[in-house]
Amino acid sequence: MQGLDSVLNIPIVEFKNFSFKYHFREKYVIENLSFKINQGETILLTGFSGSGKSTILYSILGLIPHLYKGDTKGEVYVNGKNVLFSKISRITEQVGYIPQRVNNFITEPTVYEELSFGLEYKQTPSSETRVRVLSIAEDLSLKELLPRNPRNISEGEKQKTCLGSTLISYPELIIADEPLANLDEINQKKTTNLLLKLKEVDVAGKGGRRREDVRVHSCSTGRGSNCTRRLLLEIRRRFATLQRQE
Repeated sequence: MQGLDSVLNIPIVEFKNFSFKYHFREKYVIENLSFKINQGETILLTGFSGSGKSTILYSILGLIPHLYKGDTKGEVYVNGKNVLFSKISRITEQVGYIPQRVNNFITEPTVYEELSFGLEYKQTPSSETRVRVLSIAEDLSLKELLPRNPRNISEGEKQKTCLGSTLISYPELIIADEPLANLDEINQKKTTNLLLKLKEVDVAGKGGRRREDVRVHSCSTGRGSNCTRRLLLEIRRRFATLQRQE
């Protein structure tokens, strides 16, 4: 039987000599990039605009190469599965995505339905869905907004709604693109604390296992004191390389 240290050292994300060039560009955005992300880590991905942050996130989500076409070299693995041979629908069952521009992802007429959409898609029993919606709404201070139209609430409240709709499905991997961008200082602290709290609490319906999620935060600045490691991307000859791991 494997020990805890051995289990936590199994990479949930791995890039192997990965390079990518969009069809509409002459130069590679990412070239010969290799790194691993282990279970239980909280990673800050940082770099200037154009350094390849979004390309890395899209590659983990499977949007590259399945949606965004281009020239690809090397391999990307999520939970040991090569993204090239995995359907996006299978990847999104394991990976939760919190976008920066949340308005493009809001589709339901109420905050309650927005939070419950993923569970209903998976045919989760309505009684369990209600419990989980009320629980995440409590954590994010959204209970009073549940009957509201999410398009008519503030940008910060939309951000929290999108966060809740991602966390409610208990994804193994959470990718957050500028997750604090539209929040005031108070809600930035609440959101950060909630993300950190998820590593410490037991999850109902998951066999009592402690959550060991990986979170990959993309941002343009160096903030991220609660992160396990920082992956710093620097532009050199118009492609990005992994310069430092801390």
